[in-house]
Amino acid sequence: MDLVTLRDLLRTHVIGLMDSNTHANLPGACERLGLPALPIEGSKRERLTASFQSLLEANLPLVAERILQFHTLTAQDRNALQDLLWAGTPAAEIPKRARREVARAIDVQDLYMDAERFDRLLDSLSSCT
Repeated sequence: MDLVTLRDLLRTHVIGLMDSNTHANLPGACERLGLPALPIEGSKRERLTASFQSLLEANLPLVAERILQFHTLTAQDRNALQDLLWAGTPAAEIPKRARREVARAIDVQDLYMDAERFDRLLDSLSSCT
């Protein structure tokens, strides 16, 4: 996993917590993401920067997963974080033929028009792994 790139991607989101939090609720927001304790003194930016700089490399993936879980990201940021987290993770090889057959078997109209049905499909697929 490319921890340098992961740290760079996370920095913006962690420092961005200052925009949606007050000094009083900032410690709770950081704790929920798995960030180190904030210093008591300083501006929100300074406190968040100090916390983020003291974050151990081993904890970067946890913070990334929690940001993905608790925060709304742009598709580009979400995909970049997921790609970094999943890099090196073993994945089953799915032959092209099987992918084409599954794509043909899915009724796209019903799939997109009924979000609950789509969620059930995803749940059933995730239970197969």
